[in-house]
Amino acid sequence: MNRAKAGEILRWDGRVRTSKDGYSFVFESDEWKLNKEETVRFSSEVLRLEHDTLSGFRKTLARYAEEMSASHTANMYQMFNRMIKSTGSKIVDVATI
Repeated sequence: MNRAKAGEILRWDGRVRTSKDGYSFVFESDEWKLNKEETVRFSSEVLRLEHDTLSGFRKTLARYAEEMSASHTANMYQMFNRMIKSTGSKIVDVATI
């Protein structure tokens, strides 16, 4: 039987991802702990995005988490969150950008 380390979730299906720093997070969760210092908490504005937009954003951010630093991933989330809050948009299109 596999044992999880501190900050790690056992891989039980494809929804669990692992950050570059080795921290596991559940893809559908609204909070992703990326390392001991960085956690991404999805805001209510981001969670209200149109389904395909939110899904695409989560997939993109998860890829960042897997390949880039936790601080870079958190920064990318914060910039996206600011854009959504300032525009009030539910999708990302040319007008939003």
